[in-house]
Amino acid sequence: MADAAAGAAAGAGAAASVSSQVLASAPSWFASLLLSTALVSVSVLAPPPYFVEPHQLFPIWPEWRTQWAFALAGATAFLLFVPKLLAAALAWARDRGGCGGASRLALSVLAEFALSALLAPIRMLFHTQFVAGALAGRRAAWKSPPRDDSETRWREAFARHGWHTLLGCAWAGFVYWLEPPFLWWLVPVAGALALSIPLSVLTSRISAGKRRRRARVFLIPEEVEPPPELARVRAAVCEARPLPRFADAVRDPALNALMCAAAPARARRAQLGAQEGLPPSRDGNVPRGRGYDGRRGYDGCRG
Repeated sequence: MADAAAGAAAGAGAAASVSSQVLASAPSWFASLLLSTALVSVSVLAPPPYFVEPHQLFPIWPEWRTQWAFALAGATAFLLFVPKLLAAALAWARDRGGCGGASRLALSVLAEFALSALLAPIRMLFHTQFVAGALAGRRAAWKSPPRDDSETRWREAFARHGWHTLLGCAWAGFVYWLEPPFLWWLVPVAGALALSIPLSVLTSRISAGKRRRRARVFLIPEEVEPPPELARVRAAVCEARPLPRFADAVRDPALNALMCAAAPARARRAQLGAQEGLPPSRDGNVPRGRGYDGRRGYDGCRG
């Protein structure tokens, strides 16, 4: 039992450590970008001191360690792209036909590289905002995303990504005014933020997804050959009778009885509440008070 408890504690600690690292990744990335911009600002606006001692004969030249920058960029690219390449190789070896074929699979991987690079800075700001709000004590509500086909409207995109666009444009403009060569390092981030509104709208288009599927891009094996469970569900949906209308419930006695049994007993509960002299509830007809059970209603009646 002691070993099991120790193992469970170690597992919980590892899970908490991983969760904290995941939550801190986006704010850390954003902070590193801000610090790099601040470092460039200091180096441009405040020239480094070349002579730090009296009567110094030779200046001290700044050291630009470009190998560190390339090493960091290489390590980041390795962590981002190698797992995707390994997953693509595994999909190519197992079921390349289910992914649209070798050429379509390669095209899907390249398109995913570009799309994920454009969406990563936008997600970075959203995650940073979420973490900052949680640390500030702001209550965060988790809402299940819509499962049906839905598109992002331009008005909603402006409301959600307006400040992303302003930040990207202002950031890029400031860096270009400050040190134009440094802008090339910032374009993948600031450019994606400046394009966040059209990216959000265009990537949500149902028509774009249908064209992608017809072109066999971003295809998965379940789309080519659906599992038996999904096939049976689709067959049952196609064979199902249309939903009854109000007129059908009036004409068909069996359907009428079913609808009456399924309807909530609001009138009965309101009548019993009025007899007991209880005030109505917020909805106007469901009283609260003596003899009322939220699960069963009055006198055992199911609500």
